[in-house]
Amino acid sequence: MKSHQKVMKVRFFLLFIVLALCFFLLIGNLLRIQAFEYNRYRKLAINQQVGQIEINALRGAIYDRNGSCLAFSVARPSIAVNAKMVTNPERTATYLALALGWKKKDILATLESGAGFAWIARKIDERVANQIERLQLPGVYLINESSGKRFYPKARIACHILGYTGVDDQGLEGAEANYEEILAGKVGLMRSAMDQRGRIIPIGRQSEGAALLNMADYKEPVKFAVKLKFAKDPVSRYIKEHCSPETRQQLNEYSGYGMPPVELMQAVTDDLNKLIKGPCFFEEKRFADVWLSEIVRKLVIQDRKGEELQAINRLLIEETYPDEIVQAHDLYIPPVPGKNIYLTIDETVQYIVEKELDKQVKKFHAAGGTVIVMDPSNGDILALANSPSYMPTHGIDASRAVVRNKAVCDNYEPGSTFKIILAAAAFDCGKVSTTDRFFSGHSLEIGGYSLRNANDGLSSINGTETVEGVITYSFNTGSAAIGLRIGTPVLSSYCESLGFGKATGVDMPGEAEGILAPGKFWKPINLATISYGHGISVTPMQMVQAYGAIANEGVMMRPRIVRKMSDQDGKNTNVLTPKMSGKPLKAKTSHEVLKILKGVCENGTGKAALVKGYSVGGKTGTANMVVNGMYAADKYIASFVGVAPIEDPRYVMLIKVDEPKGVIWGGSVAAPLFNKIGSQILWRLGVQPKDDGKAADLTPPAPEKEEKEAE
Repeated sequence: MKSHQKVMKVRFFLLFIVLALCFFLLIGNLLRIQAFEYNRYRKLAINQQVGQIEINALRGAIYDRNGSCLAFSVARPSIAVNAKMVTNPERTATYLALALGWKKKDILATLESGAGFAWIARKIDERVANQIERLQLPGVYLINESSGKRFYPKARIACHILGYTGVDDQGLEGAEANYEEILAGKVGLMRSAMDQRGRIIPIGRQSEGAALLNMADYKEPVKFAVKLKFAKDPVSRYIKEHCSPETRQQLNEYSGYGMPPVELMQAVTDDLNKLIKGPCFFEEKRFADVWLSEIVRKLVIQDRKGEELQAINRLLIEETYPDEIVQAHDLYIPPVPGKNIYLTIDETVQYIVEKELDKQVKKFHAAGGTVIVMDPSNGDILALANSPSYMPTHGIDASRAVVRNKAVCDNYEPGSTFKIILAAAAFDCGKVSTTDRFFSGHSLEIGGYSLRNANDGLSSINGTETVEGVITYSFNTGSAAIGLRIGTPVLSSYCESLGFGKATGVDMPGEAEGILAPGKFWKPINLATISYGHGISVTPMQMVQAYGAIANEGVMMRPRIVRKMSDQDGKNTNVLTPKMSGKPLKAKTSHEVLKILKGVCENGTGKAALVKGYSVGGKTGTANMVVNGMYAADKYIASFVGVAPIEDPRYVMLIKVDEPKGVIWGGSVAAPLFNKIGSQILWRLGVQPKDDGKAADLTPPAPEKEEKEAE
């Protein structure tokens, strides 16, 4: 009996030891979890309980210079699925396929993937969305995406300027891509407790950090600082240190609860206004003695307009209240809608340009064409068109060759239109006068090469011509002689100052720089050929910019397509200031060259460009196309660059037609288009006609006449 009791005591003792060890192990583990690894497990729990959703902002609209809408976004529903919640994949796929008009197998593959979240269809029609919603399919959700679907109410108009967007409403081409950050706005954030199906669970009081993040007055730094009680964050500390002693005493007496007294708010504001100039005090010099984290400092230094105060304040709060922000279940930061942009183009002018360009390309069975119309006084692009065009709503599926904006992305040899650049350089440098005469005969020998006029039989009757005669009748030999007179250093310098060989800086993506070899590499033959537009590559935008300097008394303005921006409610408009690219020419030079351009249209190769009732000027050009680094014998570019009205230029227009069939000359293919467009848009620009204007003779030239006037 005693032996049995002794065994039982040992067993109870061992059991007690085991239980005690287990107890202490549990206590130790609880201590480890709740004391030493508290933050880790708390975050794990929150990650399971709290969901975070990004809220896309509505994209800004695009308008023409007069407020006509060219692009806008509308919120559209999308279909998403939680594959884990789908009870009958076969049935669900069948219904969705019928509603969407899709193949069942494509949808079924997504449903059987077991994904927690997957998109089925993005931004679908409201009617289809309503049909799917009525089905009440388990695991299938209807999500209204505020980023919206992009619409272009004017169809193809200005497609190469506007560009297009992707499925997530992000800009991929044109102004949509170049101004993505402006148009897109800022993504909002919603953080809340959610169940396993992603449904929000309402909870109680927010933490102080979350409440601060949700403050409606985050854009008022003074209120923000006072509500933080001038305790922890560096901005508040800085404000407090720079307030007057009287204000600091009021701040110390302020309890920090409720809305601060008006007198205190006014005192802080008055003190800060003595230190701060401008609408925003987040400037680098005012933070020289204040510690900020690297990311906050970067934002502070970059932003001086006050528009990023929400982001800066959010970061400051997260630094000040790191623990409370983690616990902030009900957090809502609204998305900031994108801004609207107003283009420089005029919708009516753009329509006329596109209509007439398409007609001309079709008439001459050309591969394509480009037209740019620019106001030389400020660089505003009034119209820009490429043919063929495309529908922006289907831009993502269009051919890359069609989507490409040839007006800014493509290089070409300008041919005789470049001779006016030579004339401007010759007059401006002072080495050539209006009465000087230059050899303009049949051919000219330079460095073992024989240069000829465009047609072998074309030469000056007198053997020599003034600069005006050389340009008017487009003599290559005469142009080469002028180039040899002024020399390589002069011509190469003027080419550079007039913007060739570098991007114009126009606010369009993918701009090419052209090809202009440094003058130190030019041989005499290079100087001669560049003088009449061969051996140099330019972009249409560069030519428009250079002619704009001639039309604007020697002042060259940077081309642009956006003139102002505004919030979506039309407030806080930001008008952009035109930018000058330089003053490469004297005003006197500009006037002399404009007279020559007028003579080209009245007496030379540009007669077909004349607009009845107006005085116009311009220069024709014809050049071989370069294919794979070689001149193509049977492919040409016909071009014309003109100015109207010549006495007070309102626009410069470039016309380029690629690979015309039959007739190839710029005077026969491109110049008539200047007439057709100009006769319709001059009234739109408010230019009154004159009674002494000459009508353009659009009668097709006889073979012998065409040969005589060919470049």
